Amino acid sequence: MRFVAHYQDKKVIGNPLGNPDSGWSNLPDGITALEYTLPLGDSLILKNYEEFIHMVECIQPMGHQPMVEFVYLMGVRQGVVVSYRITILQKTKDDKFKLGDITVRLSPKGKEYRGGAVAGWKKGLL
Repeated sequence: MRFVAHYQDKKVIGNPLGNPDSGWSNLPDGITALEYTLPLGDSLILKNYEEFIHMVECIQPMGHQPMVEFVYLMGVRQGVVVSYRITILQKTKDDKFKLGDITVRLSPKGKEYRGGAVAGWKKGLL
């Protein structure tokens, strides 16, 4: 699983989920669409946004390697962030969020992640 950043004349495929460097920071601006393959094989595609970002949220149990729990795809339109949070790790069968669940949230730019801003946004090309 990885992101695919689409441009007018090419697409850039990110590194596999779990790689310490997803490749996001090396991307140029001008993204026309941001795609992510979901755990069950379908794709989520964001397009027509002024800015895009991809990020992951990890947990690290004591004595273990970090594990990706959620993947976020976000886009900004007119100062509003649309956030798609994809559940990647289901810790127990009783977890509220199951593998592949997508939670959609709207927030003002600057309050998109746990009430605060994130860095690393890439400009979109509308």
